[in-house]
Amino acid sequence: MRYTEEERRKALDYLIALRKDAIRSFLEQHRLRASGTKEQLRDEIQDALEGGFIKLADIVAFLDETQPWARQHIYLFRGPREGAARWRRSDYVQNLLDQHKLRRLYNKHITAVLPLSTHLISIKHKVDQLRVTAVARREGAYRDGRYDESRTLPDGSFVELRAYVHEVTRNVVALDWDLARNEAMLQITELPSGISYEAARDDFVATIAPWLDFRTFSAVDLHSSIRRLHELDESGNSEVMSIAIDYQTQGGRHLTARGGGDTPLLGETETDEALRRVRQVSTGRVGNFYWQPIDGSPLAERVHVYIIAEHGRFNITMPQPEQVIRYVAGRVRHYSR
Repeated sequence: MRYTEEERRKALDYLIALRKDAIRSFLEQHRLRASGTKEQLRDEIQDALEGGFIKLADIVAFLDETQPWARQHIYLFRGPREGAARWRRSDYVQNLLDQHKLRRLYNKHITAVLPLSTHLISIKHKVDQLRVTAVARREGAYRDGRYDESRTLPDGSFVELRAYVHEVTRNVVALDWDLARNEAMLQITELPSGISYEAARDDFVATIAPWLDFRTFSAVDLHSSIRRLHELDESGNSEVMSIAIDYQTQGGRHLTARGGGDTPLLGETETDEALRRVRQVSTGRVGNFYWQPIDGSPLAERVHVYIIAEHGRFNITMPQPEQVIRYVAGRVRHYSR
């Protein structure tokens, strides 16, 4: 596959933007020097590319394996009412993909860096799982005050110019359908400011619509999870620690309470009692929690989870191992029942 100069540059940028342990893993896989600063590791990879020791496709394949577990927003769904029995059969799935000229993706992987439109790169299928992954080019801008300017015009008016840096992001979207439980999650890696996660979701759904009707799936309502997690924290259970909560009353008013930095939300009689009383007559709108390591969980450290119930999704704010993402998603689903 031919890559543009922009794709070559961006692929290396995206690799270097990963956590340092992930970069080292890539280097070790290809028997390259894995010590030094990020700048030194970038030089090592660039030299290996120019020397032919690795290919750009190797970087893209590693990104496809790693990026889906980066910072992300997740939607939870229940599968179709009729169940997932036919989707567990390999002959059914393969015949369906044949009809839509997608057989080349069945349990295979193709590379794409920054396709102009949402581009399917793999359809992995087992008797108990269907995982569909797509890549899209997303463009946005982020605020950077370092480039702000101010000036006085000839008429004496003062002008302040605020700078936004153009950003091109490689966005990975993955539908992960547990065919045994008939439960699904849709993962969308972090987007540039100004781009809607709902638009990225709908774009993906439209891409798979010819062969998988996502209208048969039903979204899990996350509102109740905020109240239940608040109650769990209040009871002294160590699984979660509340940082901030926004409740909306039946009359449309909001009560927002937050701790400071890493200071827990709960712990003062007056605010705890106010939250408890409001909770009884309100709906959880936004919840900011730390999921904490407990016996039997795969968490080595606490995980920051931001539940945006009004949009039906939650945000895991830092890259995590696959087993941690799956565990947290399962716990959010559990508390949303």
